[in-house]
Amino acid sequence: MRNRDAILGEVLFRFSRREWLERTLSEGHVWLNAASYFNNSSLSASQRDDELRKEQVLSGEHTKITTNDGRTIPIAGDLTQWRECKEYFMFSTSVDYHPYLYSAFPGSEACLVINDAHEFANRLAQAVSRKLPDWDFGEMAVHYYDPREPSTIDEEVDPIQSKKFHYAFEMEWRFACVPPIAPNWDHVELTIGSLADIAMIVPRSWTGLAAARN
Repeated sequence: MRNRDAILGEVLFRFSRREWLERTLSEGHVWLNAASYFNNSSLSASQRDDELRKEQVLSGEHTKITTNDGRTIPIAGDLTQWRECKEYFMFSTSVDYHPYLYSAFPGSEACLVINDAHEFANRLAQAVSRKLPDWDFGEMAVHYYDPREPSTIDEEVDPIQSKKFHYAFEMEWRFACVPPIAPNWDHVELTIGSLADIAMIVPRSWTGLAAARN
């Protein structure tokens, strides 16, 4: 369904229950979960993660800790470095279509194919601006990283846009809203209007193999 020459993020895919996707298509109803919601043992392994805190393991052999007065502190073993952020709210999609993603997200019966991701992002940004004018809004391709093996010496790990590499099969494109002061909410609901002009729904039984050959 995504043209082989398409730029990453031009077409997006959302796997979920059909009744929820029908409402998103007809009304533009978008449900953004609080990041803290996903640190929940009741969720599937594909959904469960600490979205507010990410860790990197630093090799003690190649790490040096120096005090303000210049003394070096001996290191035994490896070190764990944590990066944290405050609460935010997010809506997740994928940049590619694969049938196994239906199984990864329990209850998924269909897929919302957003053919004009730029227009979808614009409508969502406008809805955030109207309802939550003081909030920051952004979209990003999720960066997948190995906690023990950085891809570069200065690899950036940001809790809002980074996940461990074993989630990489999800190929996530994320929309995030960050409040100036975190409210005690578990989600945010927005209505951005019908998406019938830029999206469609395909059933789980449709594999997309024919379209992939085009």
